[in-house]
Amino acid sequence: MSTETYTIFLYRNDIAVPIETNVINKTSIKAPRITVIQQLLASRPEGFFNPFPVDCSFERVSFNRDVCLVTLSSKMETEAEERERMKLLLVYTMKAYGLSEVQIYWAESHKKSDS
Repeated sequence: MSTETYTIFLYRNDIAVPIETNVINKTSIKAPRITVIQQLLASRPEGFFNPFPVDCSFERVSFNRDVCLVTLSSKMETEAEERERMKLLLVYTMKAYGLSEVQIYWAESHKKSDS
């Protein structure tokens, strides 16, 4: 068992800022890119805004060179502006892992992010 620290980005006063999160890894398996996405979706610290819906779940991800393709699921509808804010946070968060492009796909009633 080990404690791992990840840096994610959330909004404070409409500006994306980095914050550290800690995860207790109960296994010896490390998947930092997947874990950081899970942390981004779940983190809701006081004083910060996370545009991802509260019920948002992580369905799948694939990485191709510097591109990250993420499929998310939520029963809550989101506006295009909110999807752009989500994408920006993912881009900033994933840069630490050598990824410069992020594409978000939505399972169920959501559609691919317009970007």
